[in-house]
Amino acid sequence: MEENLKRRILDILYESDIGLTVSEIARSLRISRPTVYKYLSELKAEGKVKEFSVGAYRIYVPTYKFESARKLISKKLLCALAHAATKVFGDQSVDIGYELGINLVRSFFELYGDHEKQLRKLRLNVFEQIRVILQLFLEEEPLTDVIVLDDNRCIIRIYGEICPENATKILIQFLKGAIKKFVELTTARKLRFGAERIVQKEENNSFEITLELILE
Repeated sequence: MEENLKRRILDILYESDIGLTVSEIARSLRISRPTVYKYLSELKAEGKVKEFSVGAYRIYVPTYKFESARKLISKKLLCALAHAATKVFGDQSVDIGYELGINLVRSFFELYGDHEKQLRKLRLNVFEQIRVILQLFLEEEPLTDVIVLDDNRCIIRIYGEICPENATKILIQFLKGAIKKFVELTTARKLRFGAERIVQKEENNSFEITLELILE
């Protein structure tokens, strides 16, 4: 009975694109929330489930799906592409990175609309949705944090080793373009960037990037 329930919890988590809350698992399997908590705790201890805190929610994702999702976006591949862009496009590469980010999100929504529907089910504001996406798909390094200040404003912090200097500048523009289009498609509102701070630490070639996002 116990192993069967744990298997059913893992199965329903795997069917979800971005993970589920305890309430959603309990409702889907028609079991109590305390029972779900019990088996999720065991699955976490066994290393089979990851837990994320997003606002007032806790989201659970199977570890093997979590690791597979992160492999979809390789930091090394992105850095190599950004480096190649500097060679092909020269001074225009930064602007092209921004436009590429915008068009990537547009294409992703067209091809994989089910992911957006899963995010909407969580009833998070758009900034918390960005936090979920960054936590799921970016690698452990660099570290990323999204600080929601209010319904119309947030701060994104990215810090750690990213890419060589020129490639990092392109990736920042790529990220800004992707975030802008994601927010505008999700909310039908305009997004602008406020304060921006980029600091490179020469001792270990790491960066600390701060971006302010403002909904209009």
